[in-house]
Amino acid sequence: TVKRTGVTGEMDADLKATVSAAVDKVAAKMENLRVADAITEIFTAIKRCNKYIDETEPWVLAKEEVNSDRLATVLYNLVEGIAIGAELIRPFMPETTDKILSQINASPRAFEELDQFGLYPSGQKVTDAPEILFARLKLDEVLAKLEQ
Repeated sequence: TVKRTGVTGEMDADLKATVSAAVDKVAAKMENLRVADAITEIFTAIKRCNKYIDETEPWVLAKEEVNSDRLATVLYNLVEGIAIGAELIRPFMPETTDKILSQINASPRAFEELDQFGLYPSGQKVTDAPEILFARLKLDEVLAKLEQ
């Protein structure tokens, strides 16, 4: 279960600002038909989510019950960041967006709502059976296909 608890840390504000700012940056790039740059902005926000994982170390928080509220906030922020990132990639990968939202039990959002960090309902439960969306390619298999 993912819930807001109000137990925040210093890196939370940066995550929220980065993800929220990506929305305007993507819109500006798309207005100028700079599609590759828009996608780069999306992945900058997603990379920020990855960095947030390294900063907050949720696996360490999970070891002690006293950290349960902080862990819940960290997980909430990550799921919210993922939900926004998924919606930003919808124009380029709509099926992937739907799969991501399904796994985190999130509803689609209008583009105008994406700069509002915190709309994911507190108390939602993410899937118990996650699906790999992008399998790693094995170099030898790729080379064999290229040779064909």
